[in-house]
Amino acid sequence: MEGSPVDRSWCLSHQMDTVMGLEPISAVAPELLLWQQGALSAFYAPWDWVNTSARVMLVGITPGLHQATEALAEARRCLANGLPPEDALRRADAVGSFSGPLRTNLVTMLDGIGLAAALGIESTAQLFDELHHLAGHVSAIDYPVFVHGRNYGGASPPLVGHPVLASLVRACLGARVAMALDALVVPLGKAAEAAVNFLARQGLLDRRRCLLGVPHPSGANGHRIRLYAERRADLARAVLMWSA
Repeated sequence: MEGSPVDRSWCLSHQMDTVMGLEPISAVAPELLLWQQGALSAFYAPWDWVNTSARVMLVGITPGLHQATEALAEARRCLANGLPPEDALRRADAVGSFSGPLRTNLVTMLDGIGLAAALGIESTAQLFDELHHLAGHVSAIDYPVFVHGRNYGGASPPLVGHPVLASLVRACLGARVAMALDALVVPLGKAAEAAVNFLARQGLLDRRRCLLGVPHPSGANGHRIRLYAERRADLARAVLMWSA
């Protein structure tokens, strides 16, 4: 895409030998570096797979160090066991997406606003396991981004205020929402919501298919519990309207 550094090398088919050769597995291995500008850097992680049949699309900011490491380890394990790249990408997505305590917090919030019931399932925890096919676990930018080597939080620099980062949002999230037109798009936190609103302003996403206002599930988000309590009733009503 014009203005975006993304090219054909930013996918597993081009990165397979590199992923298989990582020892030890590190999400910030120099050979995985895709782009760097000043303090900002982006690295490859195996999130190439797009679930075009997803009913819900959960949108984070970018994969963090922990999530990227988990995804790389799973992709390498699958490839070493002879699975085709597409299956390795599916497994990496299921294992690495929103992993750790963040996932527990996310499931609690989504179940609490009735999303599991709207999908006809027992719990949204199943979206990361046996019902993985119902969900798209995506990010505003598919690739882990770091600032001075630390996880990028979406604020400094502003995600859609930085020209290259904004171009990556268009190239990554813009493409994914266009490939899963029936999915409810759920941005998690302010930065992911800014990315979704950016795409809506660009005419690339219909706000009517977006569930806005879900706090970021990170334990580091000190306002999460308060914001969720304040917004829970409105979010639950929005889910009911979507599922009607």
